[in-house]
Amino acid sequence: RVGGRTIGVVCTEHVGPVRTWAPEEVNFSSSMADFVTLALESRERQKAQKALTESEDKFRILAETTDSAIFVFREHLLYVNPAMQNIFGYRCDEFLDMTLTDLVHKESHSLVKQFKHQYQAGIEESIRDEIRAIDKDGNERWIFISTALIQYEQQSAILATAFDITDRKRMEDQLRHQAFHDKLTGLPNRALFADRVEQDMARYKRQNDNRFAVLFLDLDRFKVVNDSLGHLIGDELLVETAKRICQCVRQSDTVTR
Repeated sequence: RVGGRTIGVVCTEHVGPVRTWAPEEVNFSSSMADFVTLALESRERQKAQKALTESEDKFRILAETTDSAIFVFREHLLYVNPAMQNIFGYRCDEFLDMTLTDLVHKESHSLVKQFKHQYQAGIEESIRDEIRAIDKDGNERWIFISTALIQYEQQSAILATAFDITDRKRMEDQLRHQAFHDKLTGLPNRALFADRVEQDMARYKRQNDNRFAVLFLDLDRFKVVNDSLGHLIGDELLVETAKRICQCVRQSDTVTR
């Protein structure tokens, strides 16, 4: 994807019997697509940097016709292209009154400090990382950003290209949730339960006084419900049971199916 628009497809094929892709394989495949996107975005940034070196007018023509988000900043944003406006929803004049910190989640403020240090210290090495951002409507977005040190209006500044990876991050979160949670009740599944027990056992061995309990609950005559009322009603019973148990335990406790 470039500038939020799909321009091609990376196809990953399995040779052999039909099988279900594991979550980590889907993530790997998605990462391969991101690497291709990153290469294209990097090419756009290199073009922009070359155009800026040759002529600022040429840079603006390139930046304003590309699908890649391109922006220049020091303490404040100095330039943004239309693709940047499409991601965040701000008008160009609104951007120019803002800092990059205004656009990102507080958890990504440390990365913004790295960007500022990059131009203040004259570090030419590019920084590539994911940044958690907030658009004009308050929606959380994930952006992959790549930066380079340039001369802008006779002073050091940061030229950055960015692309929106929000959809991919949501898919990863969904796959991760599906891998460790029961589809029907939403409770942690056997794999996550085993991990939690291992952590508690390790903590107990380390501290000796941090005791914990494991309680197994069974629904007696559940088969009677399924046979007489149907599986849909049986599923509703499981979901309601899960809700009620969760209401009876502490936030630090784990209820699993």
